[in-house]
Amino acid sequence: MCVLRVGIDIRGLTFLRLYRDDEEEFGRFSMAAEMEEPAELMDEEINETEAILERLADSSLVQCRYDEEKCEIFYGLHRVIVEFLQAEYKDELPNLLKSVYQFYCTGKNVENAKTLEDLRPVLEAQHFAFQLGNYSEAFSLLNWSIEDYLKPWGNWSLLKDLYEQILPHVDDDKRPYCLRAIGCIHRDCGNWNEAENYFQDALSLSQEQDSKSGIATSLGLLGDIENCRGNWDEAERLYRQCLQLRTQLGDRSGMATSWGHLGDIERHRGNLDEAQRLYRKYLELMTQLGDCSGMATSWGVLGDIENCRGNWDEAERLYRRCLEIETQLGDRSGMATSIGCLGEIEMLRGNLEAAEPFIKDALATLQELGHTQKVADAYYDLARLERRRNNTELAQQHYNTAHQIFQQLGAAKDLERIEQEWEQNF
Repeated sequence: MCVLRVGIDIRGLTFLRLYRDDEEEFGRFSMAAEMEEPAELMDEEINETEAILERLADSSLVQCRYDEEKCEIFYGLHRVIVEFLQAEYKDELPNLLKSVYQFYCTGKNVENAKTLEDLRPVLEAQHFAFQLGNYSEAFSLLNWSIEDYLKPWGNWSLLKDLYEQILPHVDDDKRPYCLRAIGCIHRDCGNWNEAENYFQDALSLSQEQDSKSGIATSLGLLGDIENCRGNWDEAERLYRQCLQLRTQLGDRSGMATSWGHLGDIERHRGNLDEAQRLYRKYLELMTQLGDCSGMATSWGVLGDIENCRGNWDEAERLYRRCLEIETQLGDRSGMATSIGCLGEIEMLRGNLEAAEPFIKDALATLQELGHTQKVADAYYDLARLERRRNNTELAQQHYNTAHQIFQQLGAAKDLERIEQEWEQNF
């Protein structure tokens, strides 16, 4: 118990009490860890653990916490006891860490996790794999399981910490991936200069390794940064380099993503027909590949195009289709963006009371997730909303907030856009 980070139930403690990897009698525990399934425990074994826990609790050595949601008691040690035991059993710590890692391996096959607590067995397995120096396994759990949940949940801080922790220890071929993962978090949080540095480092490593796939991915991400900054010609150049490599590799998914990025550039330039053509091409391939996330992105941007054309009913239909998929995927960032878009549609229709809760809901989620650029967009939508209500002072406050955020980000095109619109509609 002295190496555990979180409380553990009685079945877990029974596993840890009995686990021995060198005794044939207890091979069922190693098998359970290998199969990633809970170990079979006998009532007698659990009762013995319970008796030990009662004595420890009576001596105030063990803390108990009842989880109402799980209807289960979880146990832990007092901090002072932990420090004493870790010092006392310093030489035994590697074996203790291994036992705990094996226990968490029995629960790391998590499906449809909704909260961090649901994901806890995988997080703990990853942590103890790292502590044991099993960096390949720690990276694999982070890359193939943990990231799939933390990204749509918007838990950027934890995800970044885990990648920064593993980065110095992974093999050379995995370093570019880690660098790009950290860079993407900085990008989504509006730290574009930091993101660019990580993407450049990833590009250099991929070039040294002659990895065309890695080079293409890094070029596309550098294109994202220039797109965010409003440098559309440079973004297009990088996206086309990426597309060329993806085409050579026969990477259909990567090609589709590049078409989508190029469509985004044309949308920003006001070339709506060309943007629509490219995004429909992207949607077609995403549909063939069964990529629900890509399909949702396509519908969202096609909704933006119809919004720009003033086709609000069609835009709403596309936004709602996008939102439906994002909800199924648990993509909180995407859901917030779509909800904000629905609010804008209601505002443009003149339904200001209906628009306000959409926009405020989107803003709250985007602030929680730390999506700085999208937060600025939401504040600008609130400014437009209050101006339509003739609440001039409040409208100006929201506008100033949006303007300040865009200015801090260095989003030149966004600044130019809102300044022109604000002056024209004054």
